[in-house]
This record gives sequence, C-alpha cells and structure tokens, in this order.
Amino acid sequence: MDFGVSLPGRGPLATPESIRQLATKADALDFDSLFVTDHVVLPGSMARSVYPYSTTGQLPGGAAQDYLEPLAVLGWLAHVTRRIRIGTSVLVVPYRNPVVTAPASAGSARSSRRWRRRRSRRAAPSPMSISS
Repeated sequence: MDFGVSLPGRGPLATPESIRQLATKADALDFDSLFVTDHVVLPGSMARSVYPYSTTGQLPGGAAQDYLEPLAVLGWLAHVTRRIRIGTSVLVVPYRNPVVTAPASAGSARSSRRWRRRRSRRAAPSPMSISS
C-alpha cells in the first residue's frame, strides 16, 4: 500500500518554508508521494454561503486567498526532496494555455524523474498524466 501527502495550496500553511518542511519530513518518513492541487477561481457565492466544515461557517482563511501555482510548486519540490514522487491531485487543464502548460510540466518531469502518475476514470489517459 502506498501513502501520500497532500500539501496545502492556499492558507497559512501555503508558504515556502511550511511546504519545504512538510515535504522533506514526508520524504524522510518514507511516504510514497506528495501532491499539490490547483484551483483557478472560487465561486463568488462561496463568500455568501455557510461553509459546513468550520465552526464559524466561513471558509478557513477566507475566500479571497490566492492559490499557489501547482506546476511551479512541483518544480520546487523536485529540488527540495530526494526520493518521494510528486504530482498534482487536481490540475484544471481547460483553463490553462497548453503552449505554456506542456513545457512547464514536461520540464519538471524531466528534472525530477519522480512524477506520480494519477489514473484517470476516463477510458483514455489524461493529457496531463506524466509517468516517470
């Protein structure tokens, strides 16, 4: 059985130092993979809705937070970790320019040789699946 860690992409723990500490600790503890996530936008109604998973009813950290760019984070994770495999748990491909996304993801994959391939539920492989 493989165990992975999902790293924060926004909020108080989404800082370079926090992510580096979490990633290197997971690598040292022999976790199998690290995942980053992507959100391009949050719906405006989110700020007016009651968030059911917090005692205040508000989205933790508020709805106006920025998200880290997952492909940049993956490139950085390839540098700060040694063995653990890295990948995206969510990547919103339709909102991304393929001319920019393809070389960015391929460059990180080549430099790390540790990308984790996620299996798609679709019959065809995802265009962003990169195997090592």
